[in-house]
Amino acid sequence: MNKVYSRPFWIYIIAVGLVTMNLISCSSTKKLAATHSTISNQAKIKTFSPEIPQFDTWNIGKCKVSLTMNDRNITVPASLRIVKDSLISLSIQPLLGIEMYRAELTPDSISLIDRGNHMVFTTSYEFFTKKFGIPIHFSDIQAILTDNLLKNTTTPEVNSQPQDSVAKWMTSRNELKIEYAISQANQLVQTLITKNDSQAIFQCIYAQFVKIGEQLVPTSCAMSVSSNNRHAEMTLTYQNVNVNTGIHSRPLNTSHYQRVSLDQILPF
Repeated sequence: MNKVYSRPFWIYIIAVGLVTMNLISCSSTKKLAATHSTISNQAKIKTFSPEIPQFDTWNIGKCKVSLTMNDRNITVPASLRIVKDSLISLSIQPLLGIEMYRAELTPDSISLIDRGNHMVFTTSYEFFTKKFGIPIHFSDIQAILTDNLLKNTTTPEVNSQPQDSVAKWMTSRNELKIEYAISQANQLVQTLITKNDSQAIFQCIYAQFVKIGEQLVPTSCAMSVSSNNRHAEMTLTYQNVNVNTGIHSRPLNTSHYQRVSLDQILPF
């Protein structure tokens, strides 16, 4: 099949980030910068009730995706739309706002779409279990992108000291261990996920909160992932954040696209 566009290195990194970003992180996790004043009263960390964004739709008309992998760095423009519990759509627009690639996630499937060459790779969430040995779901990816908590976990238990700059809470789901860091402003500023029988780790640090309506949302999500001697970092910087604006995004109609294997779209 003749290619309309070449497959540049950055799309490989983006897909790796999307595939793994809710699974794992750098084995030596980065420490949160002490940007919050010291917690002086232990009562402040006894109740787990962070103020997380509440939304039905999450519409980022403009965002930047900055990626680092194998000592290479690149930043590309993109847009992100989320319809709660229904659709996550990340559009890659490297040239004059023209979409060349798209990643679409629904509760049942994951699709990587090469729009220039009319090709699509579609798989289920079993893909993550088979490839990485870690079960994750649509709701986990949705939570990470929107500064929310993972679902179906145990009751969080405090794992912090009064003098810590943030309060840290531990929870779990099956073989996954999850640690949250909550700021004095009661915002979720870090999610850390590890797996009992693996050195794989995922970390996401949230920063640059802005007020949208009556709630605060982060405009920077810095993620780092590593597993099996692979390491990647991805930072999403949100611009033009719109929450609950009533968008009605639908999955792209790919019925006329060629169904291909993953390696035909990405050079794994």
